[in-house]
Amino acid sequence: MPDSTPTPNQPSLPAKAGSEIGESGTLIYKGFITSEEYNYDLTGIRGLQAYDIMRRSDPTIHAVLSVVKNPIIGADHDIEAADDESDINEEIARFVKRELLHRNITWPDFVREGATSFEFGHAVFEIVFELTTFEGKPRIGLKKLAFRKQRTIEAWATLDSKPGITQNIVNVGTGKPARVSIPRMKLIIITNEREGDNLAGISMLRSAYKPWKIKDALELMNAIALERMSVGIPILRKTNTNSTVSEPELDRARNSLRQMRANEEAYLELPEGVDVEMLDMQAQSTKEVLPTIEHLNTQIALSALAQFLMLGSGQSAGGSRAVSQDHTSLFNKSLEGIAKNFQKAIQDDLIKTLVDLNYSNVTDYPRYVINGIADDDVNIISTAVSALINAGAITANAETENRLRKLVGLPELSEKEIAEYEERHKQPDTTPTEEKKDDTKQKDAPQDSKKESDDLDKEDAEEKQTNASIIADAKSAKKKLIDIILRD
Repeated sequence: MPDSTPTPNQPSLPAKAGSEIGESGTLIYKGFITSEEYNYDLTGIRGLQAYDIMRRSDPTIHAVLSVVKNPIIGADHDIEAADDESDINEEIARFVKRELLHRNITWPDFVREGATSFEFGHAVFEIVFELTTFEGKPRIGLKKLAFRKQRTIEAWATLDSKPGITQNIVNVGTGKPARVSIPRMKLIIITNEREGDNLAGISMLRSAYKPWKIKDALELMNAIALERMSVGIPILRKTNTNSTVSEPELDRARNSLRQMRANEEAYLELPEGVDVEMLDMQAQSTKEVLPTIEHLNTQIALSALAQFLMLGSGQSAGGSRAVSQDHTSLFNKSLEGIAKNFQKAIQDDLIKTLVDLNYSNVTDYPRYVINGIADDDVNIISTAVSALINAGAITANAETENRLRKLVGLPELSEKEIAEYEERHKQPDTTPTEEKKDDTKQKDAPQDSKKESDDLDKEDAEEKQTNASIIADAKSAKKKLIDIILRD
């Protein structure tokens, strides 16, 4: 039998148990990542160019990216103090909030540029520091968060093979190209779907590339077919086999037919003995490509779980509201995961660096949070909160009210209003002497009758039944609202 009695000896790790033996498997040579993409057209700068064409030229791609980016850009971005609400943690949170949101940095612009990591797989910023003061103390603050475009990044290591990046730039003074190294400490790297040590990430458009490629070709074919079907193919023939039409005249007629275009004033002047008729293109017998294009649009939207965008159009014209709500709920879950990845990059690369430069021995850092990404139903919230408060599952206090106000888009209570709120909801004091007298009277008072005892039992039973009903309603509401009310 195993003996659970603690031994006086300090436990020790087995040999090599505390260190890595293997590696991630990402192939990197002098900062160049290889063997991560099987399609040659989507590797390196070629892939970035392909994704750039996709996002700029295709309406469905643009809609998918917009529906992912805009909720994050338009959400409520804030800095929360560490859980230990000490004075120093509150000060650190105020300092970080000022530097990120209220001084040199235009945060919505930063988020918009950072969101390009969705289509390109990564977004890189260089942190530029400056000396500043905060609450009368000298600090190292943020001067700029400078975006470094994806096409300019040559390698994921410095020129001397240290952590960081090598960037291709154009020297402002000479106009000549140059290469610069930026160390890892000065970088914010936002990576989409990182695997192993692949900081380049995977584009959100990667799985949409195949349907987009087919769709792009079909749209070109459809445009050509429409032009040819509308104009038709002309047939040039002699009206009389004995006609003496010269070869130069025939050549001029042929050239005129080659240059035929749809035009409201178009005409042909033909030599005598030559006639033109239009070939029947049998357009009704050819396969219609628009349903295929609509199917490919749905596949593109599906790649980002945004298939609800296609409901009500084309083959999806019969989409119900329930289906739309299910799709939207799934998409919102995906969006929260994307936002958390964005938050983590800011937390690790920016906030931790900024705090460590200004404060010592910090173990619990302020948190960068993004709230209000998904639209919350006010009716559902109000019903659930009412049931939860009545059941005693949550406490109705100023902190709860502020949280709910933020959820429904109302301004939070000020410090003065919080003080007034607490004063209004303060529990009345009871005098201990009176309580003792009441207790004595209750102990000494005889029971009036058996009927009074039965009435009390009946009231207790009714109260228990009412409480049970309230608790059941609260549990039901809590289950519906677990992602809204109790969301981190």
